[in-house]
Amino acid sequence: MQKMFAAVTVALVITGSAVAQVQNVALSGLNEVPAVITVATGNAILTYNAATTQLNWNVSWSNLNNGNGNNTSIFAHIHAASGPNLNGPVVIDFGNNLPGVATGSVFLNTLTNARLAALFAGNGYVNVHSSTFQPGELRGNIPAGFIPAPGAAALLGLGALAAGRRRR
Repeated sequence: MQKMFAAVTVALVITGSAVAQVQNVALSGLNEVPAVITVATGNAILTYNAATTQLNWNVSWSNLNNGNGNNTSIFAHIHAASGPNLNGPVVIDFGNNLPGVATGSVFLNTLTNARLAALFAGNGYVNVHSSTFQPGELRGNIPAGFIPAPGAAALLGLGALAAGRRRR
C-alpha cells in the first residue's frame, strides 16, 4: 500500500510540475493559407493549464491592411484544421472589431473531442482577419503537443501506479 501511495504521489508531482505551459506564437501573413503579402505583424502568448484545462491568450498585432489607417481587426480567433497547413473552422472566438489586441480565456473541456484532437495534433492556429484580407491577414500555427491530448495526465498517473504495483 505504501508503494502505491508513493507511486500516486510521484505521478501527482510529475503532472503538477508540468501544469502550466506557455507558448509564444509569431503571427505572419506568410503563414496564411494561401500566403498573403502584408506589412502587418503580430504575436500570441498562449498559456495552457492542464490541471484546469484553461487556455489563456494575449494576442497583439499592428499595421493591419484595412485601407483606412486603423489597426482594428474584423475578426480574431483560433481555428482547428483537419491537417497541417489547411484551413479549418473557428473553435475559440476572440471577438470582432478588436483594436490591436485580444485577451481572454476558455476552458477547453467545453470543446468537442474532434476540435481538441485537432488542437493537440498541431493543427490549431491563431488567425487575425482584416477588411482587406477577410480570409485572414495574420496566422500563427500552434505547435503539436502544446495542448496535450485529453487524459494524458491521467495516463501518466496510471503508468506510475502500474509501475508501483509491478515491483511487488
